[in-house]
Amino acid sequence: MVITDYQLPIPNSQFPIPQFPIPNSQFPITEIDILLRRILFTATW
Repeated sequence: MVITDYQLPIPNSQFPIPQFPIPNSQFPITEIDILLRRILFTATW
């Protein structure tokens, strides 16, 4: 896992994701936010 730019805890508000410039037409940033949180929690806990 190469996740170093993100640190816990992650605030519930929308935090910027400069690493993943994905257009909104594909899926909203909130989905990526939740996905990243799950990945982080799975990797850390």
